Amino acid sequence: MSETASALRATSDALIHDLERLALLEREKREMKPEDTVIRVGSRAIGGGGLFVIAGPCAVETADQILETARLMKLAGADALRGGAFKPRSSPYS
Repeated sequence: MSETASALRATSDALIHDLERLALLEREKREMKPEDTVIRVGSRAIGGGGLFVIAGPCAVETADQILETARLMKLAGADALRGGAFKPRSSPYS
Protein backbone atom coordinates (compact mmCIF):
# COMPACT_ATOMS: atom_id res chain seq x y z
CA MET A 1 0.00 0.00 0.00
CA SER A 2 1.35 3.44 -0.93
CA GLU A 3 2.13 6.10 1.68
CA THR A 4 -0.80 8.21 0.46
CA ALA A 5 -3.19 5.27 0.62
CA SER A 6 -1.98 4.42 4.13
CA ALA A 7 -2.50 8.02 5.28
CA LEU A 8 -5.97 8.10 3.73
CA ARG A 9 -6.88 4.81 5.41
CA ALA A 10 -5.66 6.10 8.80
CA THR A 11 -7.65 9.30 8.35
CA SER A 12 -10.77 7.34 7.37
CA ASP A 13 -10.42 5.05 10.39
CA ALA A 14 -10.00 8.05 12.70
CA LEU A 15 -13.06 9.74 11.20
CA ILE A 16 -15.18 6.60 11.63
CA HIS A 17 -14.00 6.34 15.24
CA ASP A 18 -14.90 10.00 15.90
CA LEU A 19 -18.35 9.61 14.31
CA GLU A 20 -19.06 6.53 16.43
CA ARG A 21 -18.03 8.45 19.58
CA LEU A 22 -20.24 11.37 18.56
CA ALA A 23 -23.24 9.08 18.08
CA LEU A 24 -22.63 7.55 21.51
CA LEU A 25 -22.42 11.00 23.14
CA GLU A 26 -25.65 12.06 21.43
CA ARG A 27 -27.44 8.98 22.78
CA GLU A 28 -26.06 9.63 26.29
CA LYS A 29 -27.19 13.28 26.19
CA ARG A 30 -30.70 12.20 25.14
CA GLU A 31 -30.83 9.68 27.98
CA MET A 32 -29.95 12.43 30.48
CA LYS A 33 -32.47 14.90 29.04
CA PRO A 34 -35.01 13.14 26.85
CA GLU A 35 -37.28 16.15 26.31
CA ASP A 36 -36.60 18.68 23.55
CA THR A 37 -35.26 22.10 24.50
CA VAL A 38 -37.84 24.82 23.84
CA ILE A 39 -36.98 28.51 24.14
CA ARG A 40 -39.85 30.99 24.38
CA VAL A 41 -39.53 34.24 22.39
CA GLY A 42 -42.59 36.33 23.11
CA SER A 43 -45.58 34.20 22.22
CA ARG A 44 -43.52 31.95 19.92
CA ALA A 45 -41.22 29.01 20.64
CA ILE A 46 -37.93 27.89 19.15
CA GLY A 47 -37.66 24.09 19.25
CA GLY A 48 -40.30 21.51 19.94
CA GLY A 49 -40.94 20.76 16.29
CA GLY A 50 -42.31 24.08 15.04
CA LEU A 51 -40.78 26.33 12.43
CA PHE A 52 -39.26 29.63 13.63
CA VAL A 53 -38.02 31.96 10.89
CA ILE A 54 -35.26 34.49 11.65
CA ALA A 55 -34.24 36.76 8.78
CA GLY A 56 -32.72 40.12 7.99
CA PRO A 57 -29.95 41.91 6.17
CA CYS A 58 -26.28 40.98 6.35
CA ALA A 59 -25.44 44.58 7.16
CA VAL A 60 -27.77 47.21 8.61
CA GLU A 61 -26.84 50.45 6.90
CA THR A 62 -29.67 52.81 7.86
CA ALA A 63 -32.58 53.00 10.29
CA ASP A 64 -35.00 53.26 7.36
CA GLN A 65 -33.55 50.09 5.82
CA ILE A 66 -34.00 47.97 8.96
CA LEU A 67 -37.49 49.37 9.67
CA GLU A 68 -38.64 48.61 6.12
CA THR A 69 -37.06 45.14 6.32
CA ALA A 70 -38.86 44.49 9.61
CA ARG A 71 -42.20 45.62 8.14
CA LEU A 72 -41.82 43.38 5.08
CA MET A 73 -40.66 40.40 7.14
CA LYS A 74 -43.67 40.73 9.45
CA LEU A 75 -45.97 40.75 6.42
CA ALA A 76 -44.20 37.63 5.10
CA GLY A 77 -44.66 35.83 8.43
CA ALA A 78 -41.13 35.85 9.84
CA ASP A 79 -40.83 35.39 13.60
CA ALA A 80 -37.70 37.40 14.39
CA LEU A 81 -35.48 40.06 12.87
CA ARG A 82 -31.69 39.89 12.75
CA GLY A 83 -29.15 42.20 11.23
CA GLY A 84 -25.41 42.51 11.09
CA ALA A 85 -23.61 45.63 12.24
CA PHE A 86 -22.76 47.99 9.40
CA LYS A 87 -19.17 47.57 8.32
CA PRO A 88 -17.89 50.11 5.83
CA ARG A 89 -15.91 48.72 2.95
CA SER A 90 -12.16 49.04 3.29
CA SER A 91 -11.44 49.45 -0.41
CA PRO A 92 -11.37 53.02 -1.74
CA TYR A 93 -12.77 51.62 -5.02
CA SER A 94 -16.01 50.20 -3.51
